[in-house]
Amino acid sequence: MLPPEPELVSYAAFASALLDPAGATPAVVTGPAGKGSAKRYNVYRNNITVSLVNALAAVYPAVQRITGVEFFRAMARFHVRATPPRSPLLFEYGHDFPAFVETYEYTRRLPWLADVARIERAWLDAHHAGDAEPLFVDALAAFPPERRQKRCSPDIRRRGLCDRHFRRSPSFVPIAARLLSARSMREHLKMP
Repeated sequence: MLPPEPELVSYAAFASALLDPAGATPAVVTGPAGKGSAKRYNVYRNNITVSLVNALAAVYPAVQRITGVEFFRAMARFHVRATPPRSPLLFEYGHDFPAFVETYEYTRRLPWLADVARIERAWLDAHHAGDAEPLFVDALAAFPPERRQKRCSPDIRRRGLCDRHFRRSPSFVPIAARLLSARSMREHLKMP
């Protein structure tokens, strides 16, 4: 097995130290004339953390309003340090934030707060999900129960919400049909 390339080792050291405020500045970070540059790296480290906290605040505004800005930002910093981004797209960051909120020591007296965060995340995911073909009342009523899940939007289907709602409430079908047909009509008529 070949040893890893020095550039990859340097990148890994640089990236892994970004979210650890107590971590040492990687040796590959140098300033002018080859001097160490801990202060510069710490500014960069802080900017990364602040950007990720701001991204969480943008995705979870209700959680921030409920907890207060100061508390939210402190909680979000702990989450950022524990959970680095897996995608370069900021709107994708924070999928696991509701689970973090649920287990965070200082939110245990608000057991419903994680559900608020889940709703906010579901809204963002639905907003960015691909459009599904509109489903009209007659078409929805004609679907047998075992096929109804396949007609939900891709994101709702991925979360297993469609099947759960169809099974839980027999009245969900006519209600959903009215909502979907109203939405379809608005889209067809180009109404807001």
